[in-house]
Amino acid sequence: MLSRTLSALQVPHTHLRKASNFNKYPALKVKPFGVGGNAMLAIGVTVFTASMIVTYQAGYIKKRIEVLEESEMMGPDCNSRLKVAIEKLTGLVEENEELKNEEVYQVAKNLLVEVIN
Repeated sequence: MLSRTLSALQVPHTHLRKASNFNKYPALKVKPFGVGGNAMLAIGVTVFTASMIVTYQAGYIKKRIEVLEESEMMGPDCNSRLKVAIEKLTGLVEENEELKNEEVYQVAKNLLVEVIN
């Protein structure tokens, strides 16, 4: 990754030296743009991290938009299913008026009144 970053900055690879034991990243001998190697590495990591966060957030926003669009498409389908279910329940309540004393009948009747109003 560092070599790709250096290539993008047009810094030849010959300017690299092995880092000391306490630093696992190679340091630059030259200071392009007047910035030291470790500072450039820190800037590169910061820019890379920021770009990953922006990419993640853009992907997250894109996914949320997809979910919203799918939800909007489901609305008419849900409404048509609800109308069919109300018609079926109304038919069942009208056909089974002899069950007026049953709890299930009362619940269905109350549900119809609540949904229609």
